[in-house]
Amino acid sequence: MSIIFNPVKVSRFDIPVRCTDIWFTGDNGTTIVFSYVTYKLERYDLNIVGTFMWHLCDGNHSIEDIANIIGKLAQDGLNEGQEIIDYCIEFIQTLQDYGVIYIDNSHEL
Repeated sequence: MSIIFNPVKVSRFDIPVRCTDIWFTGDNGTTIVFSYVTYKLERYDLNIVGTFMWHLCDGNHSIEDIANIIGKLAQDGLNEGQEIIDYCIEFIQTLQDYGVIYIDNSHEL
């Protein structure tokens, strides 16, 4: 599969997809991934929630789906609803900016 890095502003309905098959998640939640932007291993330290979200970027979950799952599991003081969606959008936007996920917009066709 060929990936063309074309970052877009993400929304709650977008479907994020990991664009690398190279990553390692350690026992402490640290995840190291290959960036298609820099073409080298970059270390991205994700906490447990971030790592969980990273694994949900599988092309089967929209950002809203991910937010709903996180909302059911969150115990860190985030309010349900829009605050969790905003948190997920910001996180996934950052992953996209790093070049480790892309947004699958094929559902809009």
